[in-house]
Order: sequence, then structure tokens, then C-alpha cells
Amino acid sequence: MKSLAVGQEVAIKILNSIIASGRIAHAYLFKGPKGCGIEECALEFSKAILCIGDEKGTLADLAPMRTDTAFSLSCGACPSCRAISLNNHPDLFIFEKEGASIKIKSSHEMLKESLTRPYLSERKVFIINEAENMTPEAANALLKLLEEPPSYITFILITSNDLMIPSTIVSRCQVIPFSPLPAHVIAQFLEEEHGVSKEDSLLISAFSNGSIERALWFTTDDGKDVLSNRSILDEIRTSSPVELALRYSKQSADEKGKVLSTLEICFAQELFSQAETGNTGADTSGFSPGVCEDRHLLASSIEGLNTVIRTRERLSANTNPFLAFCALFLNLKRILNYQI
Repeated sequence: MKSLAVGQEVAIKILNSIIASGRIAHAYLFKGPKGCGIEECALEFSKAILCIGDEKGTLADLAPMRTDTAFSLSCGACPSCRAISLNNHPDLFIFEKEGASIKIKSSHEMLKESLTRPYLSERKVFIINEAENMTPEAANALLKLLEEPPSYITFILITSNDLMIPSTIVSRCQVIPFSPLPAHVIAQFLEEEHGVSKEDSLLISAFSNGSIERALWFTTDDGKDVLSNRSILDEIRTSSPVELALRYSKQSADEKGKVLSTLEICFAQELFSQAETGNTGADTSGFSPGVCEDRHLLASSIEGLNTVIRTRERLSANTNPFLAFCALFLNLKRILNYQI
């Protein structure tokens, strides 16, 4: 299987230099979109930190954008590396959210494990996935560990939204940036690894926001429904924006994301349709009704897409969901009704 770390040259070079230097910090913050290879890099980095082999691997000789194999920072053969490959390393701990959040129970478990020295390797590594979902109590408990960590402990926090992590925690971490994957890389991955047609892979990659995880979701039944669903536009035209905001703001983060994805796709598909037919309103030789109509349709589609994108950014910045959706539906109702 191809590595999902494709396109992360900057992050990979940073990780490679850290391992080569031998100076391991107590905490790292891996920041980037879900499904861009960030989880794979975190696990391989942990593997390298815990490696007890004579010779560790290196990324120095890897060609940029290499996709034919998974990269390696570790020897891959020592007892530590083999234990991680078998998911039973005694010094590696991975914490996921329980339900909608990472609760203080996880922080208490980290504290308990940090009091004992490593069993197999020279360090212990704690990976916290989706660290932005820590409850305030869990975050405060983690902060106490970060303030005075044992010498043999390393934390790796993974997040797609560092704004939701307390700044006191972020300031104690070395930040490793991860970028969204290029659309052509995602399209190639879908074609070769999942048998998606070229036409569908290009369409999906355009709406995946640089995330393999998001792209794969579009291949599911729910994702296919989003790609073909335009009924939400009729709902916005005919319903109260406040009532819509009340309904959608109470949904889970994943459901909110699906709504925004549906709207993005609706407006983007309209733009693609106009581009394919040549109706871009670029003809300035006259002011025929047809040209004016095309120009207006193009402008309203762009405005609608920008409105949805701004709402996504506001939600990422922890804006009140109800207020964000109120503004979204009010603006879209104006745009859509003016299109008619």
C-alpha cells in the first residue's frame, strides 16, 4: 500500500533531522488536516524514538513525493520495532476520544504510566489523537505533566485545529506542520488503491480538502449521496434561516461538516458546469440578457461558495455554531432567491 505521507516533505525533513540529532523533546504538536499522512508519520516517529537497533533508517535518500512504499525512520528489525508493528509495545500508548471527547480518565492513565520507567525502550511515548477534543479537565491534567515531565517521556499531540487546544499546552510543544495533500496525489491514490474511475477520482479529490480520509468518505454511500444531493438548496430557498440554523447547529461536528461539504459541492459543481459550457460571462462586447444572466449566475455561485468556506473557517475558530449557521443560511437564502 502506498504511503499516506506523500507530499509531506517539510514535515518529514523535520522529523528526520530530529531523529538524526538524537535530541528528542518532551512534546510535539503534529498540526494538519485529517488523513494527510499525519497519523502515519506520528506512529513512525514514535517507532524511531523507541527504536533500540544499531542503525536507524533515514529519509535522506527518499525522492520527493515517493509513493511506492511507506517511509521508515527506524531500523524496523529490533524487538522494539517489531513490537510496534504487532501493536503490543509496552512503552507506546495511543489515546483516542471516547464518544465526542478525550476525558480526564485518559490523562489519569498518562499520569500513572509516566510514574514508571520504560520497560523495553529508553523512553515512553504517548500519542494523543484529535487532541483538540480534550475536555478542560483532561487538558489541565496534561498541562501539569508537560510542565514537569519525567526525562524519559515524549508526548505527540495530533490535531487538525490547534486553536481549540489551550495555548499553554501549545507553547510547550514543538510544532510540526503538515500540509493538505495535492489533489492529483489524492486522485492517483483513489484510482490505484481503491479502483475509483478517473472521472470520479478527479471530482472527489477536488472536494477532499487535501485529506485522504475525506476523499475515502466520498466513496461511501453517504458520500455519494452528498455528491449528488442538491435538495438542500431548495430547503434553504423555502425555509426559515433561523429554523435551519437551530436544527443544523445541534448536530455533531461530523454532520456539520457533511452539510458544509454538500453546499460546497453544489456551488462548485455549478461553477464547473459553467466552465464546461463556456458560460463564464467573460464576453464584454455587448450587454445581451444572456450574457448578463451568465455573469450573475457565475458571481452568485462564487459568492455562495465563499460564504460556505467562511462558515467552515468560523466553526474551526470555535465560533458559536448557531450564529455561524444563521449567517450562512441568511446569506445563502439571499443569494439563491436572487438567482431565480
